[in-house]
Amino acid sequence: MPTWDEITPYTERSTFAKHASVTNALLVVHAAAFACAAAMRYLNLADFAGALEFKAGAALDRLELWRFLTFPFAHSVEVGPLIAFILLGWMFHGAGNELEKEWGSGRLLAFFAGTALYGAVGHALLQKAGAFPTLKAREFYGPVMAVLLVHALRHPGRATLLLLIVPVRAVTAFWAVFSLTLLYAVLTHDLGSSPVAVAAAAGAGWVYSRLDPRLDRLFESLQTRAARSQFLEEFEVRREVDGILEKIQRSGMDSLTRRERRLLKRASRIFQSDARRSHE
Repeated sequence: MPTWDEITPYTERSTFAKHASVTNALLVVHAAAFACAAAMRYLNLADFAGALEFKAGAALDRLELWRFLTFPFAHSVEVGPLIAFILLGWMFHGAGNELEKEWGSGRLLAFFAGTALYGAVGHALLQKAGAFPTLKAREFYGPVMAVLLVHALRHPGRATLLLLIVPVRAVTAFWAVFSLTLLYAVLTHDLGSSPVAVAAAAGAGWVYSRLDPRLDRLFESLQTRAARSQFLEEFEVRREVDGILEKIQRSGMDSLTRRERRLLKRASRIFQSDARRSHE
């Protein structure tokens, strides 16, 4: 078990992004959705969370398909969900930003949306089978559990703080938090904390983690191929620019063709990019 000495303030802060990120943006949107639901409830206006929550009847029978992706933003305005939102949001902030640095913003956003979708599908299959027809799905527990699971499986031995207090290893912290979240979802299912959606989203995250090494190799291969193509293109541009510069010396700028002028502009952008990289 890690000690408190291993969990320094620097260690915790180092996992937090100090710049704009999809993870931070998702947390801001969730906080805004929570505040909007609270304001509408206080003012006795439309049920904001009700318009976003997932129920198989509304989503499939009435073709309200947006609910497959919007239900994590439907928050119940109660003390329990608020505490869970703060604790899980804090954990998602650290794990999500670190995964985003490794994966990239687009991949993290697709993963969050994809696991939410799988959570809704699991919930829909349960209701279409005739079980719990009135059970609804709200809250972002499922996608957050998926992010925490993949992060823990990628760094199983890393020291972390369970519930901000107890120092444990990352994989141990995940299973403890997952068990507590699942139990909490069962106990508060009347508020919309669907344990089926949580389990289905986490299951999708586990399947993804099994495919993760192959996906990493695929993305690395694509990046390498793109970098090679860019290098060859820039090399060809630089080679042709030498000839264009000689032509300018002999005959002046007016002698250039339209294609040659485009090549000069392309070369100018390449040189400016090189200058910025060398400066950085």
